[in-house]
Amino acid sequence: MHFGPRLEAVAALVPPCRTLADIGTDHAYLPVLLLQEGKINRAIAGDVVPGPCEAARHTVRQFHLENRITVRQGSGLTVLAPVSYTHLRAHE
Repeated sequence: MHFGPRLEAVAALVPPCRTLADIGTDHAYLPVLLLQEGKINRAIAGDVVPGPCEAARHTVRQFHLENRITVRQGSGLTVLAPVSYTHLRAHE
């Protein structure tokens, strides 16, 4: 799947890490792309709105990444358990 130049540019800025926290994930495309590139081992994809969370779950299932991406609904960093991440990325 081609994710587009904007998302690929964002992915290029993410340093390799064990677990990515994608806050405001929308469709969870960034975690999928970073997993495909081998830059991360797993991800937490969070969004405050139910629709984007369901879209993210669909993307995770589509790419068979249920064991590597966890989708959580919540506001901002509340989707993270303490010390569950090594790199943060937030959408504006």
